[in-house]
Amino acid sequence: MSASSAVDYGALNISDVTSDDVNAKILRRLRDNDEHTLFDTLFVRDRPGAFGRAGNAYIIEDARSMGVLGHCLGRCTKVRELCLEGLGEFDVDVFGPLLRGLQNNQSIRKVFIFGGLHIPCGFSQMLAPFIRDSPSLDTFEVSGVQMDVEQYRSLSLALKAGNSLKRYCISGLSDGDRYDHEETIIDNIEALKMHPQLEELTYRRFSLGRNTCTALAGLLRQSAGMRRLTLSNNVIGDSGLEALVDALAHCGALRHLDLSRSPSIAVRGWRAVAALLEDPNSTLQQLNLRENGINDESATIIANALAPNSRLEQLYLDSNPNITSKGWVAFSTVLCDATSANSTFLSNHTLQCLESRRRWSLPLPRNLEISLRLNHDSVKKRVALTKILNHQDDIDMQPLFEWDLKVLPSVIQWCERAAYYWIESQECNRKRKLEAIYQFIRGMPNLTIHSILGLNTTSAQTRGMKRRHSLLWTP
Repeated sequence: MSASSAVDYGALNISDVTSDDVNAKILRRLRDNDEHTLFDTLFVRDRPGAFGRAGNAYIIEDARSMGVLGHCLGRCTKVRELCLEGLGEFDVDVFGPLLRGLQNNQSIRKVFIFGGLHIPCGFSQMLAPFIRDSPSLDTFEVSGVQMDVEQYRSLSLALKAGNSLKRYCISGLSDGDRYDHEETIIDNIEALKMHPQLEELTYRRFSLGRNTCTALAGLLRQSAGMRRLTLSNNVIGDSGLEALVDALAHCGALRHLDLSRSPSIAVRGWRAVAALLEDPNSTLQQLNLRENGINDESATIIANALAPNSRLEQLYLDSNPNITSKGWVAFSTVLCDATSANSTFLSNHTLQCLESRRRWSLPLPRNLEISLRLNHDSVKKRVALTKILNHQDDIDMQPLFEWDLKVLPSVIQWCERAAYYWIESQECNRKRKLEAIYQFIRGMPNLTIHSILGLNTTSAQTRGMKRRHSLLWTP
């Protein structure tokens, strides 16, 4: 390794280090640093992709070609993203020259490491100086690879020395091979406290115990700009989820939370999630609970928590086959409580979907489907009124009389708008409009007569006319 580090890769002829035409073209573009011919993203792969090979995909050869690639990357100022795929086929002697050259790069903002089953021994240690020293790096993602304890520790040390990350994502190899070294994960979480600008965080395919979740809660309290938290495919228990809830409620910027594919969460954990949804400080707009084995009891707990919630727009509950019509009815009631006009007005008018793919494949009651569609309207007073017109058979118009007949055209228009979502027949809609007109005529006969005759009276005259003609309109 010391011998390779002494090589002057800048002095090597590109045609002497690679026989691959695409690789040679990539090296020349990097060396020339021409913004008109260079790409934003560079892929470094062990083999071409399944659908052919793009012009920005460098195929791994040997240490010399990787050394030249690292030298050119170190001097390049145009590449913004670096994707490394299939590292498991090579040892660190091949990647070492690339990583040493990469340490001089000042332009790369995003690094993605995918596939390869495992990362070569020593890889994290050699990548650490770049993570530590790069002024531009804001995204680091590792997915579908396996790292041992020492590699995690090296990565955590690098994270502690840096301060620029906004997005950090780390995923284990597979659902059946979750990483469960709690102290190592906690150390990794603690290292992220050095990155105050963190906005997106993902830990996937891990075993997250209460201590790990407590550490994560501490990080969330320090990350004022955290907008997205993904904890999917994890073994996370009820006690761990309870430790997170208080911190989640006080993340003022948090909009997206993913707890999908975590079937170890039971009723106690869903009560904690319900407490989060009920908290007036919660800013969540999207909550993913797919494939969690949620049943009717847990669904009802979650649904009832949405009654006072005016922030959550998307709740993904697809692939939870244990939710039956009983659970969906709970959501239907929360979105449109038809016991009274006031209850309907105070229902949830914010939630817009219950599945992630918008295919309407869930066995939802028709009333619930209509309420979800209505809630897409940004004018929530109009949503509430449409629901009232749909579900209340006898609406008292008397509270509107204080605005005289000026409000009657608006009432008719409300009925017309509601007709698009009318659950009953259009005949019911016509009868509802006639009933509203009748209540106004009966309640304000004097104004009705003057409107028909085209007269203009003062308020005092109007009151007098009402007294004189009241006997004519007495039922």
